[in-house]
Amino acid sequence: MRGLERFLKGAVSAGGLLGVMCLSMNASAGEITASVTVSPGSQQGVSLSVPPSSEPLASYSVTVTSLSTANTIQRARFLAVSSVAGGQAGATAQFKSSTGYTCVPTNIERTAIDCAIGSLAPGQSSQPFTVTFTAPTSGSAINLSWRAEFDNGDGLSNGYGEATAIVLNPIDPDKVLSDVPAFTSVDFFTGGGVATSIDTWVTRVSIFTSLVPTQATVEENQNALNECVTGQAADLLTCSITSLSIPNATFGTPGEAIPGQFLKITLLRDASTIAKGAKISSAKIFYSKDGQTGFVEVFPCSSSPTGGPTAGVPCEDLTKRTAYPRKNGPKTPVAPGYEGDWGFTIYATDNGKYLN
Repeated sequence: MRGLERFLKGAVSAGGLLGVMCLSMNASAGEITASVTVSPGSQQGVSLSVPPSSEPLASYSVTVTSLSTANTIQRARFLAVSSVAGGQAGATAQFKSSTGYTCVPTNIERTAIDCAIGSLAPGQSSQPFTVTFTAPTSGSAINLSWRAEFDNGDGLSNGYGEATAIVLNPIDPDKVLSDVPAFTSVDFFTGGGVATSIDTWVTRVSIFTSLVPTQATVEENQNALNECVTGQAADLLTCSITSLSIPNATFGTPGEAIPGQFLKITLLRDASTIAKGAKISSAKIFYSKDGQTGFVEVFPCSSSPTGGPTAGVPCEDLTKRTAYPRKNGPKTPVAPGYEGDWGFTIYATDNGKYLN
């Protein structure tokens, strides 16, 4: 009963309809149930969030089923409350989105949700759907207590349970993982999001929309001297690589001149890896598509026939290439941590490696 007790406690704090429904224990149970499993994109765990803009996602796959043998059940719904194991005070996994059915948060913390399923014939199951939560900033796992209910006008009938926890991976300077639900935006970065003399190479990824659910994995090698290529700027003191893997994902339509519909990848290089007097205009980014050997240079989006990336051909937005001032001052303002760093913005449609 511990899972149910925790669910009721969270649901009562939500107030309103959710609290009333979850406290209605006088009806018979067992006429409705749900299958709640960790989505494929979350089975390897997801990374913790890092304020202000890295928010990896975690998802559950849900199917609600009528166990009635005679009657169509009306107003079926799925309710759930997320919690964080091992987190600091105030750590929450907040509701982000749902696919397949409409789910709405029912408390201020956005940890309790109510998903309207509708009518189910005897023995019928709902279409599978996904509920997605934002990873907290601390903790070891996301837990989900759930309840399936319906109301035929003579009281509530329900089933309840607790889903398998989704593991939370600690912040890693060289790796970040996130679930990527379909039709949901997600932003995340490696490490703390700012390049430093210790974490000299940082990758930021923005996924505006994917047509299919998947998982994103970013891994870095910050001293990849064995993979350096001819033509890399001689005034860089290190050779760094970002490997991006988002299996089976489809981003926009190749040939669209709308960079915002594609992957946005920002690469940040720390000042400690740049030789004195180096010019960012001499820097080059190289790309190796999955399944291919060798690297090719990434050219400006302005030279692309479409103004953006095409299949297997990413491009760089030179208007966003940035050499940050070395010192903060009234005439050369720079955010703390960015002094002297370089930044590059790339749009792409494919997985692969980026080298600088």
